[in-house]
Amino acid sequence: MDGQPAIILKDLTGREYPAKADIKRNKRVNGQREISLSFLYDEVNEEFIHDIEFGWEVLFDGEWYTITHPGYAADGDYMAVDVSAVLSFFVVMNGYYLQDKVEDKSMTAANYFRELFEGTPYTYVLVDHLGSNTLSYQDNQSKTERFLYGIDRFGGEYTIRGRVAYIYEQVGSDKDVILHEDLNVQDAKVDVDASGFHTWAKGFGDLPEGEEDADYQLEVEYVSPLVDKYGYIEGPAIKDGKYKHEDTLIEAVKNQVENSYTISTEVTAIDLTNNGYPEMRLEEGDRVWLVVDRLGLNQQVRVMEIEETFDWEGNIIDVRYTLGNEGIASRYKTQQYNSISDFRDIQSGRKKLEYDWLPDAVRRASYIINGNEDSRFFYRRGEIIGINENNPNGYMRFNTDGIGFSRDGGKTYRTAITYEGIVADAITTGTLRGIVIEGVEIFGAYLQSLSNENTFWNLNTGLFRMSETEFQLGGGADIRFLDWGNRMFYRQNDWASGVGVGRSINDTYPFVYMGVSRGGKPHATDGSDFSGFIANANDREEVDDVGNSVVGNRFHVRDIAVSFSKGFLFNIDVDVPYFSPMNTGTYSYTLGSTNNRWADVYAWRYHGSMAQSSTHALKMGIEDVDGKKAFDYFDMMKVKSFFYKQDDYTNPYNRKVSPIIEQLDPTLEKLYKASPDELDVNSNLWLLALAFQYYVRQTDERLELLESGQTN
Repeated sequence: MDGQPAIILKDLTGREYPAKADIKRNKRVNGQREISLSFLYDEVNEEFIHDIEFGWEVLFDGEWYTITHPGYAADGDYMAVDVSAVLSFFVVMNGYYLQDKVEDKSMTAANYFRELFEGTPYTYVLVDHLGSNTLSYQDNQSKTERFLYGIDRFGGEYTIRGRVAYIYEQVGSDKDVILHEDLNVQDAKVDVDASGFHTWAKGFGDLPEGEEDADYQLEVEYVSPLVDKYGYIEGPAIKDGKYKHEDTLIEAVKNQVENSYTISTEVTAIDLTNNGYPEMRLEEGDRVWLVVDRLGLNQQVRVMEIEETFDWEGNIIDVRYTLGNEGIASRYKTQQYNSISDFRDIQSGRKKLEYDWLPDAVRRASYIINGNEDSRFFYRRGEIIGINENNPNGYMRFNTDGIGFSRDGGKTYRTAITYEGIVADAITTGTLRGIVIEGVEIFGAYLQSLSNENTFWNLNTGLFRMSETEFQLGGGADIRFLDWGNRMFYRQNDWASGVGVGRSINDTYPFVYMGVSRGGKPHATDGSDFSGFIANANDREEVDDVGNSVVGNRFHVRDIAVSFSKGFLFNIDVDVPYFSPMNTGTYSYTLGSTNNRWADVYAWRYHGSMAQSSTHALKMGIEDVDGKKAFDYFDMMKVKSFFYKQDDYTNPYNRKVSPIIEQLDPTLEKLYKASPDELDVNSNLWLLALAFQYYVRQTDERLELLESGQTN
């Protein structure tokens, strides 16, 4: 089979199958991402096509979907299966039901989503601050319903990557892409809804908690710039005690006023990447330029929905974009600046825009040349002179030194070709080849190596790609990240590894991380999937109570990377986390050392023994020990109580009991000492046993003499 299937199916037992299918994907802002698949009977699909059912999972483009609607049909002598699947996040969250009921409860977004995600295999990251809101919801609702309700109430938007829901104030980014009615727009329409239109409103906030009958402490109002055009039209006031600050309340009233008049722009655009135009891959929420002169549209709009069609290898066949809503205030503001000037800046290259202007330049040149019926030529010795009869300033001169075009009667030639080179205000070309290009600024779309594809730079999107390349810096060079979300990473399947920089929750301190997480890019804030290292500023520990972190379920410290022999294991992925040495059958490990001891050790239980090996085969230099010397050693021992100098002597429990090593009989020094200033506890124990044996023997001998009548 040529090619590699773009999807993997997983049945209810966990078995996976590569699968061939036509694929359609639908993505919407705050919508449940969906795919539809069409399977035909062939040599790849025959193993599973008769078994596909509800609950099977589909892996496509690094995301897992769950089949919700399988359909079966006869295809001649064989079977065809069409299925619909939604992102598994929504299916899993739909399996959790909540029975609590809330009426008019004020909650922060952080608290709401933290409670919502508890007990689920997913987590969330609140990327932007969404503040608080008053909530009311019924019992017997799934966590999917509650998630979408929270997104709506807090005014947020979300994306799902892996097992993390990232919640933003607004998803997407500004893209330097143009949708033009003469190029890539199939159809367009504009709908206006002014049923609740108003130009100003009031807001009341800061109600003392628990005092429903009290007066609001905060009062604001917002007046739209449209009041100059439509007059003062009052809208409903916002009355919510949760607003404690004037700026947040004004923002809420402003959003209400500006969205009271809605303009819906629906456009179906076609991706022309496969037709030789620059790549136009957009995501839901992205903002692009739209030009439809017939509807008076020359403005920036958002991509609200994307419909994509892929072949079984995952290659894009067709992409359609639907553009969405805007408030009348933003529409009015758009009309305030000179759109024509912006458009000309784009066309001349002074402003970036991912749009191929070459066809327009060719058409313009063709129009200028073919439409000229006013030229007169004079042939003089060694040159040709061309003059526009209706405009004598239009002048052309052609000789052996060059050709020049002038618009001041030949005084200056702003466009010329001479034996020294080309002079031009502007050059529009399909291919420009040269040895050296010197200049101050380059405006354009792409830079690419000529002989291969090792180096590619898309100046519009910022994509810079290098392969089989050595990148060198020297002389104290710096690479400086200008944004806290910058990363360097490698992606494989559904995982990404790399390094990145972040910003603390109080926006005061930066941090750096190195690790691996699920999704398209590594995220140190990914509480469930991130594994690696996070380094913080020393001062952050005092402010946020956060230190440097090693994140992961299992962590090794070992002598070499592969086939290691010595090391330590930290394992917290078990019911009883533990820290242990590795390969203890070969290597022995010591906790602490003679000169670097642990001051205190706290433990509930001790397992193992204090024993040492005592077999004859492990010993050498075996000698008897004089029992009398052992007895005399303990007989003269003076046991004292004391404090160690490093201990707190004001704490009576720090007082210790032991002999003073300098006061002991030195004749057995090599037996009872572990070092010049340390007692060997085990040896002292056996010396004590020997002394006891000696005492018992001496006592027995005296008793025998007494019993035999030998009194001396």
